Amino acid sequence: MSTMSKDGAMLSANISLDVAESIVQDDHRICISAINNNKSIVFAGDTGSIDLLNTFLLAKGNRCRRLNVSHAFHSEMVDPILSDLKNYARILNPSHSKYKLFSNLTGEAISGPDMTSDYW
Repeated sequence: MSTMSKDGAMLSANISLDVAESIVQDDHRICISAINNNKSIVFAGDTGSIDLLNTFLLAKGNRCRRLNVSHAFHSEMVDPILSDLKNYARILNPSHSKYKLFSNLTGEAISGPDMTSDYW
């Protein structure tokens, strides 16, 4: 993670996906990093852009909260560590879980052996 930019931040906002998509279409320094539900969107990007977005959305009456994170996870800002992450994940040998797991990528049930380094 030391190769990642430390100028990253994340913001949770109670806005619709349509509004969120129009925001990121106009500002490519931020992205939608998570869709928690139809009125809960998480943005990631550089700190200055996230701060401006927070101010803008609050002024419009939206509820927002800066997330306490060290980096802009789930964004292009993590790309520098992807090859290292994949290499480390190759040494893992996940076994079957006694609990049912669901992929955050597909929403489908997933078992340990399905979680290869390519999955992560």
